[in-house]
Amino acid sequence: MSLTRWDPLREMDHLRHQVNRLFEETMPRPQASSDVAAAGWTPAVDIRETTQAIVLEADLPGLRKEDIEVSLNGDTLSLSGARLPTETEEPARHHRAERSLGRFHRSFALEVPADPEAVEASYRNGVLQIIVPKAEQAKPKQITLVAD
Repeated sequence: MSLTRWDPLREMDHLRHQVNRLFEETMPRPQASSDVAAAGWTPAVDIRETTQAIVLEADLPGLRKEDIEVSLNGDTLSLSGARLPTETEEPARHHRAERSLGRFHRSFALEVPADPEAVEASYRNGVLQIIVPKAEQAKPKQITLVAD
């Protein structure tokens, strides 16, 4: 079992993120297509750690895998891409536009050394999953006790 130091600022960051998300979900979205493309959005992301890897899952419904970029630079994992308005042949008047459109960019600092050569990414049913294996020195080691 490892001990993790309590960081009150991390808790405040989580609260700030939740409040921002609440406002984003309740505020009206821009209606003009040029405003929508410039508005941007933030996809929801879950990150978990196993003994072997860091696993990130991001909700990116409606995107094609060609619209998503993933990079690992040192200990920073970055996601970016865009969900753009659909092109229609005839002009339409929107009665409701709730889906977020535009570019997004998210970066996450990995707290353990990673093996950049073994990173795997898959995209199925609108969910991006990235598996970042830990470097050997970051994996837990079993220590054998020797009796006198």
